[in-house]
Amino acid sequence: MLRLLSIVFVACAAHGLALNCGVTSPAAVSRTASVTMAHHVQKKATKKHQATRPRKSRPSDINRKPPQYPQLPDQPWMTPIAASEASSQQMVTITLSPSDSADSVREKLQSAGAVATEEVYFSNQLVTSTLGDCGLQEEKTIKVAVVSQP
Repeated sequence: MLRLLSIVFVACAAHGLALNCGVTSPAAVSRTASVTMAHHVQKKATKKHQATRPRKSRPSDINRKPPQYPQLPDQPWMTPIAASEASSQQMVTITLSPSDSADSVREKLQSAGAVATEEVYFSNQLVTSTLGDCGLQEEKTIKVAVVSQP
């Protein structure tokens, strides 16, 4: 029997085969039996927040009642401002040319019946030199809103 076993062993070695006798090394077992990319799992978002939140441990904290705030008054969500009611608006029609300055526009407004203004705006720009510098290219007749503040 020993001869038969040695002949089989020599034949397998000659062909480059290795016998699997059922015995495995401990390193091979640990490599195949466990996951190699395992990490310590961490709690995410709400689970961590709940785990780390402060607890009420003292009786004075446990038995505390919520504070009583005064009732909110029943008001509309938007209320007009008194300053906007006091301001008045007047509409006049004037003819403007690109060579008009802020002073000449004030004179035209006064001759049209409007109250004298301190500042003149054209195309959302303060007029400091001429209307041509503010973007007016040709003579134009426009309606002007004159707003006076108290």
